[in-house]
Parts: sequence; structure tokens; C-alpha cells
Amino acid sequence: MQMMRKLEPTGIAAAEIDGMTIHSFLGEQRNSGKPRTIKLDDSKLEKKWRSVEHVLIDETSMFGLTLLAKLNRIISTAKHVDPQVPFGGVNIIFFGDYLQYRPAPILVFRNEVRTQLNNKAAIHNAAQLGYVPMVCVAQDTCNGKPIEDPILLKKLLELSDSKTEHLPGSLPFVPEMPVILTQNIAIELGLINGINGIFRHLAYQTDPVSTDVLSEIFPKNTQYIHRPLHALIEIAKSKIESNLEELQPKLVPIPVVEQTFLIFFQRTRNQNQIEKQFY
Repeated sequence: MQMMRKLEPTGIAAAEIDGMTIHSFLGEQRNSGKPRTIKLDDSKLEKKWRSVEHVLIDETSMFGLTLLAKLNRIISTAKHVDPQVPFGGVNIIFFGDYLQYRPAPILVFRNEVRTQLNNKAAIHNAAQLGYVPMVCVAQDTCNGKPIEDPILLKKLLELSDSKTEHLPGSLPFVPEMPVILTQNIAIELGLINGINGIFRHLAYQTDPVSTDVLSEIFPKNTQYIHRPLHALIEIAKSKIESNLEELQPKLVPIPVVEQTFLIFFQRTRNQNQIEKQFY
């Protein structure tokens, strides 16, 4: 019987205090866009909250009013309390430091601007470290078949990742660049959403590598990777005790990611389902 619950905004933070992410505790997926349906006679929800008297919420500066409103609604329903009573009478204790980070030098509203800044930073770092720029190119298919139309391919690669399930058309890699996991891979090993790592190496098939200019954004000597296999990421805080076969300690292979999305083509006036394979 737990009288206190500890909630964090990210998986890595929750693991540090033996708690849960607030999204998991509320039974919702981050960025799902689908609000949870709350029933008044939900016995499972009632049991979950029956003994809870205190909730600790850390990193409060990362929580918005919408999320807190959901928490208030769920607790009130589970406790069968008037919604006017804040958080169903449960004691909510907030922790956080609004001054723990220096003010960000650049704030962007649109994904396109963020992508441009990331690309420029990668190009600059590659030049500073003496590396040839390396860019992974998304492999787009339509109805399971490769797209051969060069005009369509170019349009797809230039799409904002806000329209492609957050997978960009081209992604630059520079050894030693910092990265962050955005999904839980192995919670018991500390490979969880929000943990930081360092990109060390990209494994790929050599045949499809090209130096053809696919984008004016990147330098002419850029190496374009068309068949990536996995990225090797060094995660210092992982709980991997024994070395993986033929890998250095703390070096974790991150596989390719696939997403499917719908896009509207004005030329044919039809919607087509596109599958994107990328990191």
C-alpha cells in the first residue's frame, strides 16, 4: 500500500528517485493527442488512488497547466470528490528550481528553424574536428515500394519533421556529438527516455554510400548514407555491467526507426501512405 507517489517528467529522472513519469501514472502517452477517457465507476482507477495521500512532483517547471488539470480531474474522479476540491484533497508537493539552467540563447517556434540550426551546428563541428560531414538519408517508400520519382523524393526529403512523425529527411552525424534517447529501450539497463549519450560510430552498408549533392545545405564533400544499420552510442549512465559482444563498455547499438505517415500530393489530389525509415 503506497500512501505517497513520486512523479517526474522524464524516465531518466523517475528512475533516479524510484518513481514514475507523470504520463505513465496518468495512463497517457506523451504526444499521443488522444485524451484518456475517465469513467466514474473505474474500479482500477479507484484502487490505484485509494491509499494515496501525498504526491511529490519534481521538476515542476517542466509541467504545464494542461497536465496538472488532467491530474486534478483524474484524482477527483478516483477519490469521488467534488472537482472544486483541488486534486481531490490529495496533498501535492512541488519541487523544482527555475534557476538551475542558464537562459537559452536561442528559442525557436517552428521545427524548420530548429532543424536548420542543428544542421549548421553539425557542419561547423565537423569542420572544427576535421571530419567529413556525414548525413543519413531517409529511405521513403509508398505502399511498400521504393519511390523512384526524383521530384517526389526531393519533396519528401525537404518536408518538415512535424509532417513526418518527427523523422527528418536528412540527419547529419558528427562523432562525439551529444544525443538523447527519446524512447524507452531497456528500462532495467537505464536505457530510458531522456538519458544523454555521445554518438561514436555509424554502422552502414557501404554500397549505397554516395557523394552526390542531395541538398544545398551541406558542403559538397558530404558523405550521404542511404542504408544505415545502427548507431553506436556511448551512454555513461547505463547499467550495462558486462560488455556486449565485440563492443566497448557502455557502447549501445541504436537500431533504425520506421514511421508511417500520410501526405497529400496536389499533383494527383490523392493521399498516399509513406513509410520512412530512419533514426
